[in-house]
Amino acid sequence: MSLKTAILSFLNALLNYGPGEQSLEFRLHLRFELLMLGIEAVVEKLKAIQNENIDKHIQFFEMVRAQDEHEFAKNWGEVITRQTLYTDSLLRWTFNPNALLNDIHRRTLTPGAVTTCSG
Repeated sequence: MSLKTAILSFLNALLNYGPGEQSLEFRLHLRFELLMLGIEAVVEKLKAIQNENIDKHIQFFEMVRAQDEHEFAKNWGEVITRQTLYTDSLLRWTFNPNALLNDIHRRTLTPGAVTTCSG
């Protein structure tokens, strides 16, 4: 159970600290990559466990996701759905798990470095 909690904590930290702390686009892009890797199905399975610590991390992940989507919609002056947001992202970015892993690796090796994703 502690490994699952640690992984959720790590994912939330990736999204909300470092480059993600100041960049809405970075958070949306990274979250999109996680969704393409199947994180939503994993989160649904973890909800079934009904563990208090895991539930807190899931709630935080979903709360920040909703806030980011709302902020994105506000910035672009239109109401969008999650489907529209991630479908549009899919058209703009080609999914490449190696690029995601390389980007995460590069960012962990260079703390404080903010670079754009070339994905």
